[in-house]
Amino acid sequence: VHDLRRACRSTLAKLHVPQDHAEAALGHISGRSSLVKTYDQHDYAAEIIAALNLWQGHVAALVAPGKSAKILSIKAA
Repeated sequence: VHDLRRACRSTLAKLHVPQDHAEAALGHISGRSSLVKTYDQHDYAAEIIAALNLWQGHVAALVAPGKSAKILSIKAA
């Protein structure tokens, strides 16, 4: 599982996903300072969804190159 998370995180960087959005997509919130934790109460749900949709499209293109893969978008609850 760790290798998949590392591959996802590295690819999100390659896809130009901002660092804080990519970290949030992996559930990495512990690295935030207490000041940021106090004042930034945004849940980043839309940004996480966008990042994971990019990852999904990237993986689909690797699995079926040249084919029009049906990609289901992740939607907020």
